[in-house]
This record gives sequence, C-alpha cells and structure tokens, in this order.
Amino acid sequence: MAILKRFGFQIAIDDFGIGNSNFSRIEKIECDYVKLDKSLIIGVDTNQSKRSVLKAISQVLFSLGKKMVFEGIENAELESIAIDYGANFLQGFYYGKPTQITDLSSFQFQDHFLK
Repeated sequence: MAILKRFGFQIAIDDFGIGNSNFSRIEKIECDYVKLDKSLIIGVDTNQSKRSVLKAISQVLFSLGKKMVFEGIENAELESIAIDYGANFLQGFYYGKPTQITDLSSFQFQDHFLK
C-alpha cells in the first residue's frame, strides 16, 4: 500500500461496519477514504439508536482525518443526515439506479452533488 501511495494513489476501505472492515483495519491500512456500508445508513432517519451509532462513527473517522463516503442514500432525509455528519461523498439510489453502460449517454446529472 505504501508503494501505491508514493505513486499518488489514494486508498479506500469499502463496506466499513460489516465483516472485516472495522477500526482495526483502518489502523493497519493507511487509507484516505472510508466507505460506510449502507447497513449503517439505512434507517437512521427513523431510528435514534442507529443515528447515534452513525454519528459516533463519523466523529471518530473525522478525528482520524479520513474522508467519508456514505453508501445507501435513498432519500433527501438520509442525504441531509449524511451531510450533517460530515460526508465528503454520497452514493445511493437517490442519485441513480444501476444502469447499463449503453444507457449512460442518456443519463442526466441531477443537482444532487455536494458543493
């Protein structure tokens, strides 16, 4: 990983919060980005306990200087919460559904990008 970083590559840990993607892994891998798994995001708009957990995780990642990608953004409320919790990038069905490469030419970018 150190060699890749010397060549200017940036490293992202995917699916943080499930499986082997946890704080221990962030300590071992010198990563730039942490992609928070959608299981951490979905439901935070209606569940205060999940919201508290997500806020705590976000605060720790911010204090470690990690950029955060919030996966699973499916509505405006989740988008708002993610932005409030320091998301650098957002990903999810709210911005677009999976599509075939042949359909990308007709894809219209919406005004859902962080400024």
